[in-house]
Amino acid sequence: MFGCHEQAGPGLFEASVLYGNADAGILRTDPTTYGFEIGIVKKGEAVKVINRTDGKVRIGKSNDYWYFVKKENNLKGWIYGTALSRISTGEDEEVVEGPDMVVVQANLPGIWWEQNQDGSTGFRRIEFIPEGTEEKPTTKKGEHSEQAETLKTEEAPTEVILTDKGKFQYFYGKTPGAVLKYTIDAKTRKIILAQESPIGRELEFIDVGEEYRMTSAKGDKKFSFKKGYKTEEVDG
Repeated sequence: MFGCHEQAGPGLFEASVLYGNADAGILRTDPTTYGFEIGIVKKGEAVKVINRTDGKVRIGKSNDYWYFVKKENNLKGWIYGTALSRISTGEDEEVVEGPDMVVVQANLPGIWWEQNQDGSTGFRRIEFIPEGTEEKPTTKKGEHSEQAETLKTEEAPTEVILTDKGKFQYFYGKTPGAVLKYTIDAKTRKIILAQESPIGRELEFIDVGEEYRMTSAKGDKKFSFKKGYKTEEVDG
């Protein structure tokens, strides 16, 4: 299946170190998205590369290698290349909480399916429907006031993006839950529901390198969702 082994010989990967560049890159038992999730590599965390797949693998719009790595706690596993970087995140570097707001707004709409630890699809799904789009001027900050006045009489350049609010609905199998309003917190990029739902009230949008995930919690129960389609529906 994959032309690689756990132990690497001398050369490219000997003592090679890479760093996590996703919010939480997933560490798996096998070099495939169906492999069990056994841990994560946090942004800026250093891992030792032991091996990699012979060829690149396409996941969505990305085309990269799978790397077999070892964490400082000696946990070993496979991680997709887009979750790694050759550059360390310095301590002095400004860290922004959560992914960029535009990334959240662009990827949030649609259906998200519950993701079990073994990679299978669960019975739950959630849907986000934004209220619409809004136009924002692309004028740079500090632009001269006379220039701003001129733009009032001319067609000013704008950027059309999805709004940061809309409607949310939870489903368990084919049973729908109540439709709730949501907003995206501008600072944390978390999705805040108008009231409590069966999966909690706050959902976090996370970049895991291979794809985006949505996580939430209610009491001791934690939930994880990935973007999907209605064809993934399971009976429940």
